[in-house]
Amino acid sequence: QTSTSISLSWSASVVQSGGAAVTGYKVYQDDAVHEYEGSATTADMTVDPGTLYAFAVSAVSAAGEGEKSSVLSQSSAPGAPAAPTSTHQTSTSISLSWTAPSSDSASGDDATRYRVYDSSSAVLYDGEQTAFEHDGLTGGTSYSYTVSALSGSGEGPKSASLSQETAPGAATGLVASDQTTSSIKLDWTAPSLPSGTAVSGYKVYERVTYELSDIGQSSGIPAGILQALSSGDSDTVVVDTMKYDGSDSTTTSTTLSNLSGGISYAYTVATLSSAGEGDRSTALLASTSPPAPTDLSSVSQTTSSISLSWSAPVVTSGAAVTGYEVYQSVTGGTAAALSCGGDALSTTCEATGLTGGTSYSFEVLATSAAGDSDRSAALTQSTSLAAV
Repeated sequence: QTSTSISLSWSASVVQSGGAAVTGYKVYQDDAVHEYEGSATTADMTVDPGTLYAFAVSAVSAAGEGEKSSVLSQSSAPGAPAAPTSTHQTSTSISLSWTAPSSDSASGDDATRYRVYDSSSAVLYDGEQTAFEHDGLTGGTSYSYTVSALSGSGEGPKSASLSQETAPGAATGLVASDQTTSSIKLDWTAPSLPSGTAVSGYKVYERVTYELSDIGQSSGIPAGILQALSSGDSDTVVVDTMKYDGSDSTTTSTTLSNLSGGISYAYTVATLSSAGEGDRSTALLASTSPPAPTDLSSVSQTTSSISLSWSAPVVTSGAAVTGYEVYQSVTGGTAAALSCGGDALSTTCEATGLTGGTSYSFEVLATSAAGDSDRSAALTQSTSLAAV
């Protein structure tokens, strides 16, 4: 049986010696009668999908029509489901769903199983559910699907096809540059798209990883995270918070600002297309440069020198301070770097070779592998008056 035909066969009538030979057969399909001449004992009946029919056969000869056979009740196969739809796409999967064929409302056998086929007619799924997730796919690639319904009466025709793309693959080559005390510039490389639509934008997420060992050591753990860690279901909870929404921009860089100095941040990038948001890139750890040194002051002055002191900035989790640079200028003039000498991490410096009774301006910044901090607040200090 198919959804549009049922093939019948029967055994030829036995004619007693001297009786009239069979010249044909009549096939009764519900209230309809189909006449067939000759000795053939098969017939293909046109039917509607998922519909139950009653068939009987009688033999015809020159002597008339014989008795009808016993009745055969037979259902046609189901009709085709509507074309599947995609409910969700990732870089590596497409989630499909479909509805039962309309023939299930007819008098015949309802669909009890479904098959999902790819473009090569390979069976991807054979089961009872009206949903299927196709995984192990390639990002930014187009795939094609059809679905058929099966019942005890056979397999119906395939549905119309669905062409669906996966979301783009992950961006690569995420790097940080141009860090300041309050900003980090990020650059990345767009993923390749084998056959999907073009990238339409990007999102950057800040990733925070909470671990079981953090409990009791930090008061900044959100209540929901604390509950998840305390439940024992997992030793680690990862939270991604969007910090840049470039949904409409294909530029592969952005500068994140309003950050805190001396902090190590983790960032990941997601690629967008009309098929959805793709997998996120490998996370990058990047540090802001240190906060500016504080408490810059003068501890002593002579007619030719000014001794300076400051407090080291607090670096919480970012790149450590590697040294300091002190800038000196005559008040209102151009600043020039001083050579302080000695220990690079010393928080003191003596400005020498100055002019007595002159006002000077000083600033200090901290250096690190992540870049230079902002300069400190300026200190204005005069040398002692020269002797008359």
